[in-house]
Amino acid sequence: MPKQGIAAYALIVDAKDEKAKSFYEHYGFTACIDRPMLLYLPLGF
Repeated sequence: MPKQGIAAYALIVDAKDEKAKSFYEHYGFTACIDRPMLLYLPLGF
């Protein structure tokens, strides 16, 4: 039986404030250029 799952390339979060943004950045998230409170974490395969 083939392995089943959900394909995802990145995890995206919308930080509620600068403190939350700093928290996510500490764990490797990167802010989007045009929306700095929207951050993403590429998922490695």
